[in-house]
Amino acid sequence: MAKNKKTKKLLKNIFTTIIAIILIAAIVLGIILLFRQNNDKTPKPQSQSDYARDVNTASDKVKTEEDLQDENKVAENSNDAKDRQEADSKTEEEVRAAAKKTESGLIVAEPEITYVADENGDTLVGAEVRNINETGGSCTFTFTKGSTSTSVTTGVNAGPSYISCEAARFAKGKLTSGTWSVTVKYKSNNAEGESEAQSYSVQ
Repeated sequence: MAKNKKTKKLLKNIFTTIIAIILIAAIVLGIILLFRQNNDKTPKPQSQSDYARDVNTASDKVKTEEDLQDENKVAENSNDAKDRQEADSKTEEEVRAAAKKTESGLIVAEPEITYVADENGDTLVGAEVRNINETGGSCTFTFTKGSTSTSVTTGVNAGPSYISCEAARFAKGKLTSGTWSVTVKYKSNNAEGESEAQSYSVQ
């Protein structure tokens, strides 16, 4: 009878121990699963390959924006070149048709005196007509002081886009000392016009 009691007590202890081990194992397993779950939610550090890929993507984006800017510049330069080509292709007749006209139907020339200089006592005068480009015209330079005036007429040189008057030379002694007013008048079969007066002092 005593032996049976001991056996039952031993079995009870073994059963209790097994239950305890199972409970401990279940708790440990639950802790392990919970820890792994938390690790999965934590963002992983970026690897070198991922970092390099992101850098290359950003670099490609910057290059794409630079390419677009370059393409825009090329388009603008192309449009400017096209405009210049169209302007250069205008015929002399088209330029004349767009110019201002006098009452007699001639183009209004706009000559400008570019310099007045002394050369060994002589007085040299130059001028340009920038709104006209033709051959066959003439430039008449006139110095005026009070009721006295003296003039010299020269030919013209046609350049790529405007006319240059040949220099006029007023001989020494032609202009007495004092302040003179000088103008230039351009005249051709197609145009005419006179510049604004400039002052010039003769010693």
